[in-house]
Amino acid sequence: MSFKNLQQQNEAIEAAAYEQAKRNTIAYAYQKHPTLVQCDANNRMLIELVERWAGTEVQPSPALFDSMLDENGKDALSMLAQQPVERSKEQLREEILTLLASKNGGRDGKFDAYNLRSEEIRMKSWSLDALRARLNEIKVKQKMTVAPVSVLKTFVAESRRDTSRYPGFPQMPKEVWQDGKTVPLNAATIKAMSSYEIRRLARIYSDRQLNTRLAQG
Repeated sequence: MSFKNLQQQNEAIEAAAYEQAKRNTIAYAYQKHPTLVQCDANNRMLIELVERWAGTEVQPSPALFDSMLDENGKDALSMLAQQPVERSKEQLREEILTLLASKNGGRDGKFDAYNLRSEEIRMKSWSLDALRARLNEIKVKQKMTVAPVSVLKTFVAESRRDTSRYPGFPQMPKEVWQDGKTVPLNAATIKAMSSYEIRRLARIYSDRQLNTRLAQG
């Protein structure tokens, strides 16, 4: 494989990992804050809030989202569209029933009118998390029924793989922008930082990665 092709392949892998990191962060935010409206505008703002706080050089993550809220909680949440939990539940039930509804009286393997009504009654007492989980389950199953076997195998393999040195955390950059110039992010630079900045690095990149960088000198 040529250097150019290898570079393109690596860029594609990094882009896919970044998109997955965004999806994970968004899903976590909605689970933790059930009043948030699940929409494209909120999806974009959730990632923008994390990147404003942590910088665009790192992948967004649930941990970064929590850290951002620790400092900017009410102000950050006020920038996101919200609605009563009961309204969100109602919308989820409607979407679930739409996906389950049969178009030919149940002969297509979906729910006929009787089973659909039973499912609607059963979901009345469900929590928001339970409804979201049910909706995701239905979407995944329906998508998998039409996907080729090769695609399914790739999906399973990729979902299980984490080749990073520090699983769950982005790679710490070798350089940072400081006082109007680029400086190496080495032990000397880190030791010169304030205790707040060092704790922030640990939250973003993990204590283990920070200690490794300090040990490297």
